[in-house]
Amino acid sequence: MDRIRGVYDLNNLDGKFILQAGLSKLTEAKEIVAQLKEDAAQQESKLAEKQSKANAALELITKTMQSASSQKTEMESLKGTIEKESEALSIR
Repeated sequence: MDRIRGVYDLNNLDGKFILQAGLSKLTEAKEIVAQLKEDAAQQESKLAEKQSKANAALELITKTMQSASSQKTEMESLKGTIEKESEALSIR
């Protein structure tokens, strides 16, 4: 009977060690997940900042192109006016 009890105690100890190892792994995994979440939050913040800068740059480029287009249109209009005036002067 003592021999059976000894085997049972050994099996019971093995189970405790397995449970402790499992809990240890779960705790380790929880810490890794927490670190990954923190890293992801930092990267998300950096991404939002870079996206904001990219949007500002795009807006500046758009405004610059609109201004250039407006200036081109104005120059073409002035060119047409000058050509008409030049023709009128040459006819006189």
